[in-house]
Amino acid sequence: MKKQLFPLLFIFSLSIYAQEVEEIYEASDEKYEILENIPFRIVAQKPVFPGCEEEDKIKCTHKLIKNLFDNNFNKELKTELNLENTQNIFAQFTIDTSGNIVNIQVRSPHQKIDIETKRVIKLLPVATPGKQDNKEVTVKYTLQYSLN
Repeated sequence: MKKQLFPLLFIFSLSIYAQEVEEIYEASDEKYEILENIPFRIVAQKPVFPGCEEEDKIKCTHKLIKNLFDNNFNKELKTELNLENTQNIFAQFTIDTSGNIVNIQVRSPHQKIDIETKRVIKLLPVATPGKQDNKEVTVKYTLQYSLN
């Protein structure tokens, strides 16, 4: 049980500390922060994938990604690699200011699963970028997928 909780706590801690302040510029008396990699749950205006314009952005995005994995992930890979039990896959990617998926990072029990996970994530459509203070920002998204 502890072994299963540790990866989850690790991923959640990444989300909490994922917001980075790059630089603070001073122009006259005003200070401006440039934010990068704002976590999906925190960003003011969520990135919007096609089909999620009118719905709850968080639920719709989760559903879209789950359906993408359910329909496109090669589930036979687990059998081919002789992996038993449920295998957890952790992935993190960034939705850039153009709405493209970049910087995909995956942690799984096998390199072939990493490659397959990246392949499926790259199938995500281009999104409308997220915004913070009416400025387009990069948004970090973290997901867990269980391979049964």
